[in-house]
Amino acid sequence: MSGRNDWDRQTLESRVADAGNRVRYPAASPDAAEVGAYGELLLREFDAAGWSSPEAHVVVLGMTPELRQRLHEMDCRVSCVDNNRNAVALYRDWVAPEYQGRETIELDDWLAYAARARNPVHAFVGDGILANVRDVDCCAELLGQLHRALLPGGCCVFRLTALPSCLAELPSLAGEFIRQFRQGQLDEGEFGFAMRKLGFIERAYDRERGILDNAAIYAMLAQMLGDGRLSAEEYAVIQRYFFSGPNLFLPETVLEKIITASGFRLRTHKLTGRHWYRYYSFYVCTRVGC
Repeated sequence: MSGRNDWDRQTLESRVADAGNRVRYPAASPDAAEVGAYGELLLREFDAAGWSSPEAHVVVLGMTPELRQRLHEMDCRVSCVDNNRNAVALYRDWVAPEYQGRETIELDDWLAYAARARNPVHAFVGDGILANVRDVDCCAELLGQLHRALLPGGCCVFRLTALPSCLAELPSLAGEFIRQFRQGQLDEGEFGFAMRKLGFIERAYDRERGILDNAAIYAMLAQMLGDGRLSAEEYAVIQRYFFSGPNLFLPETVLEKIITASGFRLRTHKLTGRHWYRYYSFYVCTRVGC
């Protein structure tokens, strides 16, 4: 999570579907299938390294409550690292009460935490984290420090957005997504998230730097609402995924090269059945050798 003011309390709370039951909107937050995939992929890596879940120290980059809950259910030793006070305050108690005293939460920058780690960890996990680093160089630097901080055989398991090759050269897709939503081909989560991530690729995406300009996207959405191309209800759905800052949104092939150049053996895993699964995949990055 970025510590900038882009992630203020209002932006974080826009993602909450039901505060009383601590439920967030899907896509921007992992759904049940994705939470299950996190667990399965981690267990596979632990088994390959000869580790059991209770002996594994897993560091969560960010405060993703669904992910933290799953790790506790696996009986892992859980640490959380986030430099955003709003996120820590909002999500601190979003795991079951019996687990809240079992995890440590550090208010810190991910890069700084990994760089000074004294005891190697078994795994780092994080949901969408690389979208919140500044640029490609910072992405490579973070991955390099995470690699250094892992035990041999340790891994990073991340759910990351990446621009699929088949969509990279297409014109902006906002009009098509609106049509599909109105015809029932996309549900609210699929529609709202796709409009932000893919709807304005032609107009709000810097292909050379891999940066998505969310401020420009939401300005265009407001204009579409004002001139009647979006209904108030449609606009409200897209607002669930509001973010005012830039996102690093690399093409799949570029992201894969950066990960492997950091020393990891990479395996990707895609789920099927939801629209965002096409561009929000799992990246299992394993440290091999000494």
